[in-house]
Amino acid sequence: QTVSSIYEVLSTYTDQQISDEFSQVFVMVKILLFEDIKPTFYRDIVKYTNKQNSINENAFGAKNELFANIQKGLKERGFLLLVKPSDKNTFISEHSSDAETNRLFKEANKFSAKIGVELKSLSDLFIPLERLLQVYLAFVKDGFYAYTKKDAVLKERSEIYSEYSLKINHFLSFDNIIRLWLIYLKAERDRAERSTDQRTPIPYYLIGFLGYFIKNKEKNNLVIEKLFEEDNKIFPLLYNYLSQLTNQYKKNYIGKYEIDYNTMIKKPIDEPLLVKQIETANDFISDPDLKKFFTSLY
Repeated sequence: QTVSSIYEVLSTYTDQQISDEFSQVFVMVKILLFEDIKPTFYRDIVKYTNKQNSINENAFGAKNELFANIQKGLKERGFLLLVKPSDKNTFISEHSSDAETNRLFKEANKFSAKIGVELKSLSDLFIPLERLLQVYLAFVKDGFYAYTKKDAVLKERSEIYSEYSLKINHFLSFDNIIRLWLIYLKAERDRAERSTDQRTPIPYYLIGFLGYFIKNKEKNNLVIEKLFEEDNKIFPLLYNYLSQLTNQYKKNYIGKYEIDYNTMIKKPIDEPLLVKQIETANDFISDPDLKKFFTSLY
């Protein structure tokens, strides 16, 4: 924080002005000398010399090079992945010009237009890393994991981090990471702005049910890309189907176990109940293209 503050101030001065104005300014520096550097050196220094500020363990997990690469790939496509706590302010500063912001929106709208998500401000392009990993976890596992394993997605010592978070690029391309995020964002907006109960569609469940239909996870990219082929009308139909599925599952689950919504989302998905609900819903699918799409998933 000290270094960043100094840099921010001095960046507004020329080299000569700095020499003239700040020649008598001194900053205390602490130097640590070690004979042997352990693998945990960086982590321990940060943790134990910042006791006045709580150090979030997730910050260490976010430093993996994988997430920096994903951040770069998403930025080329118009989206800004927030990996470090400082990224939000950095991006706001970097994209203060209209030309750069317009470039981002031009690229981002290539994705959002096909999903029906309106992007109005720079903040609409932000994707928090932890939330993105929750969305991915919902897709490859289910909504229960997304809701209950949030604290594990960036913890280096957790199985969720090693087996899922660090393998997001194994199952999803940069394009499909964005598409999955926008599907989640659409569901989240619909839940907050359009539903009467502000509960449904259940965003993580909707993403999880989409993943449930894709039995062969090696085909993730192919299936998602197929949804957004030129002139493809499947996505709106599929989105409405998944939305209704989350609604009916919620009603039936709460009715079966006589619990409230907040308790339900902390419980594992009842797969037999879900299968029964899917069988019932499938009887009412009239669109032949949607039927054909579901058939292609198996």
